[in-house]
Amino acid sequence: MSADAGNRSDRRVPSRREFLGTTGAALGGLCLASLVQACGTGSTAPSGASTQFKNVAPEALAANLVFLAGNYKPPVVEGYLRRFKETYPKVQVDYQVVSGGVLHDKEVAILNGGGAVPNLFYVGDDWFRSFIDAKYIQPIDGFPGADQYLKDFTPATKQALTWKGKLYGLPYYSSIYCFSYFAPLLQQAGITHPPVNLSELKDQCLEIKRAGLSDYPLMLPFILNAGTGDFAFWSMLYSSGAEMFDKDFNPVFHKSGSAAEQIVAWFVDAMNTWKILQPSALQTINDDVIKSIAPGKVAFAPLNDLYLKQANIGPTATRPGAVKMAPFPGLTPTSHGTVGWTRSYSIPSKATDIEASWALLQYVGGQPAAGPDKGQYYAARSWFLSDGLGYGFAPLAKDPAVVADLGKWVDTAIFEREKAAAKARQNILTPWYFAWTTFFQQKVQEALGKQITATQVMQQLKTKTDELRKQFGD
Repeated sequence: MSADAGNRSDRRVPSRREFLGTTGAALGGLCLASLVQACGTGSTAPSGASTQFKNVAPEALAANLVFLAGNYKPPVVEGYLRRFKETYPKVQVDYQVVSGGVLHDKEVAILNGGGAVPNLFYVGDDWFRSFIDAKYIQPIDGFPGADQYLKDFTPATKQALTWKGKLYGLPYYSSIYCFSYFAPLLQQAGITHPPVNLSELKDQCLEIKRAGLSDYPLMLPFILNAGTGDFAFWSMLYSSGAEMFDKDFNPVFHKSGSAAEQIVAWFVDAMNTWKILQPSALQTINDDVIKSIAPGKVAFAPLNDLYLKQANIGPTATRPGAVKMAPFPGLTPTSHGTVGWTRSYSIPSKATDIEASWALLQYVGGQPAAGPDKGQYYAARSWFLSDGLGYGFAPLAKDPAVVADLGKWVDTAIFEREKAAAKARQNILTPWYFAWTTFFQQKVQEALGKQITATQVMQQLKTKTDELRKQFGD
């Protein structure tokens, strides 16, 4: 089961007019799933953080809170809430579990008059900016302890949770894409080290293929998915030391011979010329990848940190310790990087009982402000130790238990270097990201099917990018 929730690939992208909620139709009733970001006129965030906190003692703080979240391991979350209750006995928490596929649409509907507003809820990074612009979530700058989080965030987490200098949530988890290889297959093929660039990745796949060890040694997920479908591309791009835009989001990817164009061309050749990429790539999701690399059906594949742990230790490990991590290969052997992503918890702008809401948010997404876990990244640490869910706080990299656990299933030095270098998708916080990545992924699929070239992908993406920036005025 994936820890991701609410990452839908079937949402229509609204116009800027709809996005800002200025049409009467957008406010006429509940938001339908097809409207996605269209209903966006939540109340403005409460001002003056200092006026919202009375510094009530934990045992005296009283509130009835609603916590809306996805359906990944509710019993674990319930355990955190019982621990929270021990410190805040008068704070009642109604923990509501919603299936990931409908979580986004349910939240939008609620925030536009379709039910009681929760005090805390899950937010995916692919809709994070839309919730900010619609004023669905409030900044937490100035809340007690918020400054420390900004100091402790990993770079990718800070990039994902801040917009225009304001902090809008705390991480439920923050993961990285890990390039993984099945070491026994490389050994059988006489390969002494994992590939350091895409050229070596091609050569090693061909060696393994010629040795009859795997017909298609490489697996990459290319199914259309706004939340995860572009991870392989971004990881290879960052590992190549390249980006898609300049600092003002002007495209650079369309220039002849760009890194982006070369990487897409490499994908096309991997599938059609060298025939090293799994033919099922267009239907492959991240959940499928672990099922292929853990038993050694493929030699190379990307995994999130949760699945990398599962592949090496625990009941799902077919060959414990066989799946290794290497720096993500790019166009050059000298650059390193990968994509990072953050799923978060935020406080709605219309939420009440802010002091209690903040106490709960810190417990499930930060450092509890009171009780036996005060000053510790309790939930993030616990999720990592139990499931391998990535943490968004740099100090945890030095936690003895984290270091010991990490060493059981991955090369710690490689993991920490990749985590420190990881970056969020460059345009994830633009209001047009969803439309952009959906279009891009569709064009990559067309290129893999030999309908268009990599150059045409970039040229058509440039035209689409210009249209979206004009449409959204951003």
